[in-house]
Amino acid sequence: PPRPEPQRTPRPTRKLNRMNKPVIEEILPMEEMAMVEPVEPAPVEPEHDHTMAQEEAGDDAQLRYIADVVAAVEKNKFYPLAARRRGLVGEARITVNINEDGSLADIKVECDQPLLARAAEDAVRKTAPLPRPNSRTVCPVCLVFKMSFKLN
Repeated sequence: PPRPEPQRTPRPTRKLNRMNKPVIEEILPMEEMAMVEPVEPAPVEPEHDHTMAQEEAGDDAQLRYIADVVAAVEKNKFYPLAARRRGLVGEARITVNINEDGSLADIKVECDQPLLARAAEDAVRKTAPLPRPNSRTVCPVCLVFKMSFKLN
């Protein structure tokens, strides 16, 4: 006679987290969940008592100063003969830190063409000391501008 097969009862499955420890899932009733209430933001107090006219005047003075520095550097720009003969063109990105007396604290030039990068740096160094920043400006002043080298 055939033997009856025992029936297997499935074991309960448990969820495991990454640490192979059981995960406890419990849903809290709505009353026990934290409720978030909107909060009014604190009023923002201006740090300085500037009027709009003072800020605009300061912006104008800063723009004039940048224009003066760039114009002074452009006067000393020289397009190297070797670069012109090779047909090298490009744009140098110049970062200059200027001390209170107009002297250079630091200069950094980025350009794909080393000859043009050197020419841009030379133009800035020949211009030094640069125009002095105004008395209200925190020094050293950091200016970033571009110098183009184009063949006509």
